[in-house]
Formats: sequence, structure tokens, C-alpha cells
Amino acid sequence: MIGMLYYNLTPWIGIFVGGFIAALSGLGLGVILFRLRSHWFALASMAIQEMFLLLFIPWTWVGGSAGLQAPIVSPDKALYFAQYAGPYLYIYIALGILAIELIIFYIIVNSKWGYYFQAIREDEDAAKSLGINPFKYKMVAMFFSALFTGIAGGIYVIRFRFIDPFVAFNLITIAVYILVAAIIGGVYSFIGPIVGSFIFMPITEYVRVYIVSRFPRYYGLQVFSIGLVVLIISLIAPEGVMGLLEKRGIVRRRLAIPITLSNKEVVEGG
Repeated sequence: MIGMLYYNLTPWIGIFVGGFIAALSGLGLGVILFRLRSHWFALASMAIQEMFLLLFIPWTWVGGSAGLQAPIVSPDKALYFAQYAGPYLYIYIALGILAIELIIFYIIVNSKWGYYFQAIREDEDAAKSLGINPFKYKMVAMFFSALFTGIAGGIYVIRFRFIDPFVAFNLITIAVYILVAAIIGGVYSFIGPIVGSFIFMPITEYVRVYIVSRFPRYYGLQVFSIGLVVLIISLIAPEGVMGLLEKRGIVRRRLAIPITLSNKEVVEGG
């Protein structure tokens, strides 16, 4: 949005610039956050989110609490500024970015990095004893995670032509939605978070649009629906939907191609 309003930069470039800025910011925060573990990591992440919110609210260059609104451009500039009638083209753009993201992550998961990530996830101390540097690979994971999260935020901005601090640093939509999608779909499955997002997002949006709008007194009921969905999934399938399907043999146990690592490659993980 800043690139478009202040520097006449096309969003086709701006969303990737924003993604790399988010990735670099994630690396800077990772230096601090990855020194922490367990609930301390979660609490520190929430504290930083609130700090950024309070920092951006009085910052007039980025619109302050009122945010930034992109003007409607003339039809001859619509392609350059990515302004289209209706949501469908933006959906195709988002799906295209998602496809690129899946390809990149699929390659990573099937590389030795993927095995390092899994080892760190299962037991960080054991991974460290095998010569894997947990901090290094957490930073790599942070980079890619922040990169595509920033790009997704850029797509949101060009779709709605608006951004403010309360949208950019909303704990529910930024953090909780992502975690809930992974939990519902299955954190041990490659496509689990995607499956989870297709389950709970329609439910929460339906509740928000068709129920909360009719009963405004119960504003935020969609957040309650998120908790209800997570509760049901945790009781029926604690391993997630994909984990349940894999356990019953409906889908393949793994979507990744197994590779064999030599001892030298394991040691080089440090």
C-alpha cells in the first residue's frame, strides 16, 4: 500500500517486496524469540504483536489508526494497480501464489532440511546431539513462514484496497486462525493446514455473516465457533482430519518422498 500511494509502485511488485520485508522482520524477531521455549515463546510473540500495534497506531506515515485507503484508479490503470471488479481474479491470484508456496515447501520437506525440521520438532535436544543446529533451522523456517505470510497480506491489501494496524496486527486472524487451521487439518500432514482452512474458515465466515449480523448483540460469536470446531476435532481426531484419514488408510500415510541421509549430511546440519 505504501509503495502504491507514495512511490506509484505496482502491487505486482509490492506484494513480494512486502513479503521480503516481513521475512527480514521475522529473522530479526527470531533472534530474540528462538531463545525462548514453551509458553514463554507464545507469550513473547503476543507481547511483540501488541508492541507493533501500539507502535503503528500513532504513526501517521502509515496512516495511523485510520489506516491507508487506495483510491479507485481509471480502467486503463487497472491492470498496473491490480484493481478488478469482483473477487474472482483475486482468488485466482491467491491460488497461484499458494501453488508456488506448496511447490517450494514440498521441495523443502523432501530435502534433508525437511528431516532436520522434523527432528527438531520431535526432540530439539536429541536433534542437537546429532549435530543439527536448531537455531539455524528455526530461522530458516521463520524466513519462509514470514515471507509467504507477508505475500498473503499483500494480496489482502490489493483485494480490499485498505489496511490499518488493527487488521495487520489482529491476534485472532493473524495468529489464531493459522494455528487452528493446522490443528484441525493435522500438524503432521503436509496438506493438513490447507484442509483445515477449508473446514473452519467457511464455518466461521458463515457464522459471522448470517448469524452474527442478525444478532449483533453476540458480536464475536464466530470466535466461539472456532473453539467449538477445535473441541470437536480434538475429541474425534486429535491428530487432525488428515491424520485420521491416514490412520484409516483412506489417504497415503505420507505425501513426501523419503530420502536417506548419510552420517556426513546429518553432521553438516549444524
